Amino acid sequence: GLGRNFFVGDNEDSDVQYFNENSARGNQAKAYMGGFLHELGHGLGLPHDALAKSLTNVAGYGTSLMSWGNQTYGYSSTILTKASCAILNNTQ
Repeated sequence: GLGRNFFVGDNEDSDVQYFNENSARGNQAKAYMGGFLHELGHGLGLPHDALAKSLTNVAGYGTSLMSWGNQTYGYSSTILTKASCAILNNTQ
């Protein structure tokens, strides 16, 4: 990402059809999708952020997509924080 621009390469092995595959190709597809969504967040004006420490072990919450969520996406709960949602609520 660069400011409000983001860049993503295209790779046949990172196709969403492999997302649920328990294989190296499936892991790559999950990593690609997590990275894609994280960079898309930057493109929509989201900065890096993290879930409040008071919520880190609360059921129903997960890792913020704009912190390390690009690495947890597809494996465990990955969320947008309230701050990210507030920014998106006001983005054209």
